Amino acid sequence: MAINHTVILEEREDGTIELNASSPDEQAFVAGSYCLGVQFLGMDYETNIIKLNVIGEIVELRVLHVIPYESSRKRMSMVVQMPDGSIVLYCKGADSIMLELQDPAINSSRFVENLACQVSTWAEEAFRTMVFGYKPLLTDQFSAWLEAYEQASEDPEQKELRRKKKSNKIDKLEFELENGLILQGATAIEDSLQEGVPEALEELSNAGIHIWMITGDKVGTAKNIAVACNLLKLPDMKLVEFTKEAVDSNLLAKGGRVESLTEKISP
Repeated sequence: MAINHTVILEEREDGTIELNASSPDEQAFVAGSYCLGVQFLGMDYETNIIKLNVIGEIVELRVLHVIPYESSRKRMSMVVQMPDGSIVLYCKGADSIMLELQDPAINSSRFVENLACQVSTWAEEAFRTMVFGYKPLLTDQFSAWLEAYEQASEDPEQKELRRKKKSNKIDKLEFELENGLILQGATAIEDSLQEGVPEALEELSNAGIHIWMITGDKVGTAKNIAVACNLLKLPDMKLVEFTKEAVDSNLLAKGGRVESLTEKISP
């Protein structure tokens, strides 16, 4: 949590240090790691050195490569050189992708099942969840991968294929590096609403304005957030779940037609 992120430290006018991040989740991770005894002291962007205070001891790590988060990837990875010279990849992301990237030969099936169940429970309670993992890398292995990755990333043909969301070497190399993870655990963050949001949305709804909520969360999480925002008023409202699973089951039952499912959806 204290290593794989994009958080920066900013000094206020009063001399105090503030965590600043484009993602409030990452800010929470770094603050949480401090509570657990590992304090992020900042990163020198000229030398790519991350400084950590690990229970009173200053530790320096060198960042060798970063694969940034993208909504299509649902994960972020950072390759760092540890103080002893070893190379480790740290990865965090959605459970749906992280559980696919984990190494079943290392992670026990019971641990993976318990982790998946816990994350699912948190999601149903409207928490934002994240799964963390790592993977030791051999120096020669990483060097060869980085060379191939840089070549693919500079290839106009591969960049165009990726832009069009077609099969390309860039995505394949990212998957190759991040595959076979050792799972470390998961986090749950409360998705707090800004002050006045439920009341504002309720007023808009009462005025006859139709409101749509767009989210990349799971169905259970989306429903809980919608209830908290006063968009869904259960049990007064009839809730219809139009999901891939619902479509697949309806196609199977109706011989390939979805008319009966779409008929249920009305204003």
